[in-house]
Amino acid sequence: MTVRPFLAVAALGLFAAGTAVAEPPVRHTVTVRERWKAGDVFTRTGDETETVRMKVLAEEQVVSDKTQDRRTTYNTVGRVVEVDDAGHATKLVVYFVAWSHVGRSGQDGCLSGVQIEVTGRGKARTYTVLTSDAAVSEGARRWLDDRFGRPRGDAEPEGKDSDDLLEPAGPLAVGETWAPDVAGIAKVLSARLPVVADKVTVEGTLEGVADGVAKVVVRMKVPLRGLQAGEGSPLLEWKQGGTLETTVRTARSTASGFEGTQVRESKLEGIADAQGADVDFDLVSRTEVVVKAGGTIPAIPEASGAPEGK
Repeated sequence: MTVRPFLAVAALGLFAAGTAVAEPPVRHTVTVRERWKAGDVFTRTGDETETVRMKVLAEEQVVSDKTQDRRTTYNTVGRVVEVDDAGHATKLVVYFVAWSHVGRSGQDGCLSGVQIEVTGRGKARTYTVLTSDAAVSEGARRWLDDRFGRPRGDAEPEGKDSDDLLEPAGPLAVGETWAPDVAGIAKVLSARLPVVADKVTVEGTLEGVADGVAKVVVRMKVPLRGLQAGEGSPLLEWKQGGTLETTVRTARSTASGFEGTQVRESKLEGIADAQGADVDFDLVSRTEVVVKAGGTIPAIPEASGAPEGK
């Protein structure tokens, strides 16, 4: 019996390993935005929180120190009535099983039990309150306008919705990154904020695919030209900080176009100059939305009046 020398056997093993052809990484088609079909029924729950702190100092003395907390929670059931060729919902009915907003003006639950109809996309999007006896407060109306009405400013670049701008251009391997539409994102954000458009950075990563769920993360850094403390207030130049950082984490079912969870977290910190005084500004916000298939929606009352969304 002949015994091969150990080194010879090891060398053969290394040679075989070196000549093996590596398998190409598995690539996955993933989506950040929701994709719909006519007839889809869904349940959406959301939890939106925001804390804003603004401290004013003059000659190293605290002149003002205020903190404002806001929280909105909701549970809705919706039915998609019409879609376009790309799977955007162009007509849907949304029923608020429960809605609550807690903020500076106290607690508001006026949208609980209310139905709305949403039609159109982008600048053509509008909504109608279908519940004839609904007493919708001014604060609730602003919330509806922001989420179901016409987007503020030019927020529809080349016919896209804001979430379209985050989509990867093609299939991805786990760990692979992609560059979303940075110019389009900067344009959308500029409708609301004093953005330094050419300094915006955005990057997406496919973090993993397991058990029928694809997990992606998109990170954005958005430098601002200054701080606008309130609507109509002058723009205050930053002395320090002033970059809005946002992370969007999406876990989407690979078998469904819309089921999944999305968590959006943002923070903005900085010190701005207010004619000799320093404004120490700190904003933290978090939104978590969970969408599942199914749900029960009551019979839709007949709409009355003109569309109420902007």
